Amino acid sequence: MDSHILSQTGVEALKRGDAKGVRAAFEALVDAGRADASECLALMAACRATGDQAGSRRALERALVMEPQNVRALTLMADELLREGDERAAAAYYLSAVKSAPPREAMPADLADEVAGAELMCVRLADAFETVVRRHLRPVRSPDSVASARFSQSLEILFGRKNRYAQAPRYYFFRSLPVIEFFDHAQFPWLSALEAATAAIRGEVLELLKEGGAFRPYVEGYANRPHNPQDGMLNNPDWSAFYLWKQGRLIEENAARCPQTMRALREVPLGVMPNRSPSVLRPGAHIPAHNGMVNT
Repeated sequence: MDSHILSQTGVEALKRGDAKGVRAAFEALVDAGRADASECLALMAACRATGDQAGSRRALERALVMEPQNVRALTLMADELLREGDERAAAAYYLSAVKSAPPREAMPADLADEVAGAELMCVRLADAFETVVRRHLRPVRSPDSVASARFSQSLEILFGRKNRYAQAPRYYFFRSLPVIEFFDHAQFPWLSALEAATAAIRGEVLELLKEGGAFRPYVEGYANRPHNPQDGMLNNPDWSAFYLWKQGRLIEENAARCPQTMRALREVPLGVMPNRSPSVLRPGAHIPAHNGMVNT
């Protein structure tokens, strides 16, 4: 029989609530190798309605072979696995369904509800997984505070509460550096003295901010570089700097206006980088996402 006729026969049986008719029509399509994923899902529902759980599972698996990112098939498989007690596998399918889903406004209402349910299940199963892991780890946690802190951070990454950061330079990659998001205060013996000078440094900055022309745009155009508008930041004073050092050279007249800042920086092991300078943002300014320097 023609595949279109078989499909139409199945649809009509579906409208009548004739599970056996639906199964016969779509089973014939599947056997002929002409069924698509949606028709396999219709066969799955018909098998389930007639009490054939094995046939239902086969139809669902076939749908996923045809369309591995079919959102409805993914959520149905997740539901099946959850009923079987395989929470880890179910979580993987729920997560895949959420990631494969189009924007909510592009989905029919019933599918959007399924995706919302999958999102809730992702959260529920992730919380359950975290509870189990923490319960099993409690008796074996290290007494070493540094190691314990590092391990705690690794768990936060595992549970999706923190991101894993790695160096992503624009110009030069130095291999084998340790991936350390934040360094420990104790590693920098000069830091406490610098922090103690915060109020004095802030006072000098506030005085400079009173002058309209003290700061210069951080992203400046150069005749020997291609023109790059930098999302509106080129020559824009919203992103600006008052240079104590510029391009690796001390700006003596500016340094003279900030004696307490320069005194506080005297014991800091500064790295002088030719052609590189620090900057300041005005309230409400928006800069393009970037790693490292954007002004060259």
